[in-house]
This record gives sequence, C-alpha cells and structure tokens, in this order.
Amino acid sequence: MDLNLVSFTDTLMGDIASNFSGVLAANGGTESWWYDYVVPVDAPDPLVNTAVAHYAITGLPNDITDSDTDSVNLFQPAIRVDKTGDTLSKIGDLVDYTITIYNDSSADTPTMYFDISDPMLGINILDIIIPNAGIGVINYTGFEIPVGASDPFGNTVSVHATIAGFPNVYDVSDSHEINLFQPGVEVIKEGDTEGIVGEIVNYNFTITNTSSSDTPDLVLESVTDDVLGGLTADALAVGGGTLAYGGSIYFTAERTALGTDPSPLVNTVTVLYHPAGFPNDVTDSDDHSVLLWYWECYDETAWAYGGNAAFPNNEVPGNKSEAWGWTNYINAEGTYTWDLYADSGGNDISEGLFVGTVVVVVSGSSVTVTYIIDTTLEQEYEISAAHLWVGTTKLPNKKGPTASPGQFPYSPVIAADGLTASYTVEGIDVEAGFWVAAHSVIEWCELIPVS
Repeated sequence: MDLNLVSFTDTLMGDIASNFSGVLAANGGTESWWYDYVVPVDAPDPLVNTAVAHYAITGLPNDITDSDTDSVNLFQPAIRVDKTGDTLSKIGDLVDYTITIYNDSSADTPTMYFDISDPMLGINILDIIIPNAGIGVINYTGFEIPVGASDPFGNTVSVHATIAGFPNVYDVSDSHEINLFQPGVEVIKEGDTEGIVGEIVNYNFTITNTSSSDTPDLVLESVTDDVLGGLTADALAVGGGTLAYGGSIYFTAERTALGTDPSPLVNTVTVLYHPAGFPNDVTDSDDHSVLLWYWECYDETAWAYGGNAAFPNNEVPGNKSEAWGWTNYINAEGTYTWDLYADSGGNDISEGLFVGTVVVVVSGSSVTVTYIIDTTLEQEYEISAAHLWVGTTKLPNKKGPTASPGQFPYSPVIAADGLTASYTVEGIDVEAGFWVAAHSVIEWCELIPVS
C-alpha cells in the first residue's frame, strides 16, 4: 500500500516536507533529497542533526514514523604570523628579521599547506606543511637597508594557507617597522690667519652632533690633525667623549710655526665618532690656512750728521780708513740737534737712512750726547751699540787718527727699549772748540712672507 506523507522535519533545516512527493510508493518505493549546509561560526562540535519522517495509510489510523541522526566532526583551522626584528638602524646597515608562522588548528584538522611571501626580503616559499599546533620559523640575517628607504622602514610578510581536500583558504600578514636614524657630526676649525715663524699660531675647534633626534649618542673614537697631531685628549677634556643630539664642544690648540713650514700652512682636522651600540663611522673634516711670515733683521752703522759742522771721517788727515761717517765741530754752549743717518755710504745722506737724531747739550765744561730713535717712522729701529768721541781733535788718536768706533773712548748707555743712548763728558774747554763723533749700530727687522 502507498504511504502518504504527513510531515518531514530536520533539526537543522526545519520543515523539509515540500522537498518530497507526498506519496511513497508501496512495495519498496524510495525517494531522497540532498542539501548543502553552511556550518555557522558557533556550531557545536560534533555537528548533530536528526531527520523525522511521518507517514499515514489512507483509510487506516496507523502512524508510520522513522528518524535518523547524522554527526559531523568539525575541525577548527587557524593560522597566524608574527614578524619581528631590529627596531633601530640606519640606511646602509645590516638588519635581521624573524618570521614565525603558527598553525593553531585543532588536532583533527586535515593537512594544511602554507605559502609564505615577503617581497622586500626576497622570500617566496610554496606549499610547506606545518603540523597542527606547530610553528615554522624563518630567520633572515644581513638585510641591508637600501638607499632612499623611508623612515620608519616597514615591510610585510604574507601567509596563504589551504586545507587538503577542502576549498577553504586562509590569509594572514604581519608588518615590522625599523626606526631609521640619521647620524651626523660637524667639525669647524678656525684660528689665526697669519703667523710668524718661531711664534705661536692659535687654533679653535667646534664639534657638533648634527644627527637626527632619534640617533643614539655619538661616542668619540678620535680627533686627529695632520699638523697638530692627536687632539683626542683635548676633546675628551671638554666633555667630547659622548655627544648627545645637538650637543657641541669647543677647545683650542696651539703650535709654534717652524721655519720648515710651507706658506700657506694648510692643515686638516678629522673627527671620528660612532653611534652608541653601532659600529658605523660618523666622521667630518675641516681645514684651516695660515699665511706665514718670518723676521728678516738688519744692522747698519749710523753716524750723527751736524750739517755745516760736519767733517767727513775719511778726509781727516792721517786717518787711513775709507769708511764713511762724520765728526762735528762745536765751540759754544747750547743745544745742538743733528740727524742720525745709517747706511750713508760715501757720506751721501741722500742715499742714507734717517733713523733719528743726536742731541748735544753743552753747558759749562759738560757735554751730554743723547741718541734718540725717531719712533714716528714707519719702520721701527733700535740702538744695539753706541760709541762716542768728544775731544779737541777731529778723531781719537791711536797711533794716528782713527775712525774705528771700537777705538772710541766713550760708550753711551743704551736704554732697555733700545730707543735712546746717552753719555756725559766733563772737563771740556768749550771756547777752545771741540769735536763730537757719535757712532751707533742700528738694528731693525721686517716681516717677509715665507715663500
């Protein structure tokens, strides 16, 4: 007999009677219905559902029912990835990364296959198996931060996973950023722009940390100068061992210019620092130029020239010397001022060098002779020796007249500054007339550029 459908229910799908014909043929008749069911996120594991069929026979009171239950084991796939590495570095440095892939799936999850991609690091790994509750680790060492890298420098790893026998796909990613600092140092070298051989030349040094604010403190390695030598201790003495961001130090050094130095004397200072905790060289250099001079010193014989009162020494009868110079006649009291000439060969004052005056003060029988250098002249002169003759003869008599200054009897006292010299002779018969020969040695120096 045919069975007539009364109801058909499913614990997951509810009323499913409409999916059947309503009459189940006698003697072994069958019918079936297939459906897809999307397992919800919060479904229990296992997923159990029961179908209940209720039929009746026409004209009879019988209830004919049956039920069946099915249980589906639900696995829980889960993956994640973690990318770690150095957090502080700079362009051109080598950094390390660690990529850890976690298979957090339940134990009953079918085999999972993983693709791992990190284009920046050149990683492209396909179809590796990581067991359930297992991990996969990639250690990447020695990646060089490229020129032009952004700050912070970030890159991303991506993981794609599939499940054997299932169409499901899973994608996760993680990024890591490295803070890039920009170290920098500046040294400025200044000092005297001109110097004199044998005298001290002064130099000034300023070192400044010009790094970005996130740069570790700079630690001093050395300060060297190709002329002054090592200056590390000088920098350390003023706190230059460690320079914080924007920090600066100042110190000085000196050196005596040598006769063997070239002119201009150019020398270069170089500073070398390292960021704390990093091996990088942070360096800068600066040079300074000094124009060198040297003193060229001269000495010349000088004589007092009394104008009309002057008589050339080399014309004095009996004087065998041809050397130039004068002796000067006085026969009255008073003050006489004569020019003092140096280097007047041939007694030609137009070719001579005026360096000052000789003042002769005659009072009673006393004669005071004073040499005075003219300090208004552009060139500075000094008296290094003085010899004086005051007597009734034109020149002193040493087996005949002599104009040799070393034979003169009087040695005027020279002032400490070399600008004056003076001597007084007593017992002179002024009315009878007498002669004054005032000799000196004049020294002067001038600066000559080192060639």
